[in-house]
Amino acid sequence: MKSHFLNGAGLALCAIAFWSTNATVAHWLLETNQLSNVQLLQFIGAMLVFFFLKRKGPTPAAGVRLRGAVTGVLGLVGTMVFQYIAFATAPVIQANIIAYSWPLLLAISHVLLGQSSSSFFLLTSAVLGFVGVSMVSGIASASAVFSPIGYSAAAISAICMASYSYLVGSIEAEPRDVLLPAATIGVLGCLIWVAKTGFDYRSATELMAGLYLGAGPMGLGYLLWSLAMIRDSSGHIAVLGYLTPVTSSLLLWVTGSHLSAIALVGAMLVITSCAAIGWQQTVGSKSESSESISN
Repeated sequence: MKSHFLNGAGLALCAIAFWSTNATVAHWLLETNQLSNVQLLQFIGAMLVFFFLKRKGPTPAAGVRLRGAVTGVLGLVGTMVFQYIAFATAPVIQANIIAYSWPLLLAISHVLLGQSSSSFFLLTSAVLGFVGVSMVSGIASASAVFSPIGYSAAAISAICMASYSYLVGSIEAEPRDVLLPAATIGVLGCLIWVAKTGFDYRSATELMAGLYLGAGPMGLGYLLWSLAMIRDSSGHIAVLGYLTPVTSSLLLWVTGSHLSAIALVGAMLVITSCAAIGWQQTVGSKSESSESISN
């Protein structure tokens, strides 16, 4: 059981490594390219990754495939489309922190569904995290940059990702069966979008960067994360997602993005709250294992 948990955590950390580069590469591309073009390349890259994966085991029942496809559309298409709308319409580092605050939502869901013995701690941490989100978005400060469309899109992206992380572990299907239909729908939708806006990339480097966003953060990132969630029967690995706003924001900062003083304090609240939730879930997992062994 311990080895199974560690394997899942390793997969999750690999996914987070890909996700950490997502905002930085997207920010660079969106400075010179239309959102529709970037998203089309993303979904093509992801679809190719999922398409060339080999199937293991029997084909799931039609009902399972349908449930998986719906979950995949929610998690892949919903998360990434709203996240990139946020990147295109709001300061990218703030949008990134809000979009990756979804572990806070997972913590609340565990409390509401009675899946945690530390409800007060989780709720307190989540509330502090959401205070941080309001500071990052500018709601708590008239002097901060406020982008209602961008920050609302980032919040919806967080809801989609939290929902996906919660649901995907209960689907009796391979990640490929969940993600390939979603990526295909994303490609078809983006083709319609690009037909109206036009497709134009300035260089092969930009073209490859767009495909990387699909094959890396979207394709391999989601695949590895889905495998981790399937192996994580306790629901504790999901909180490792708090590392994503830390690593991705550091990379954005190094490449030139900056936060105001109040947004920086808010970012630290979000990150600290997510880290506290992750620590508590890890401690709780060890305690539950020790009790089961002693009994």
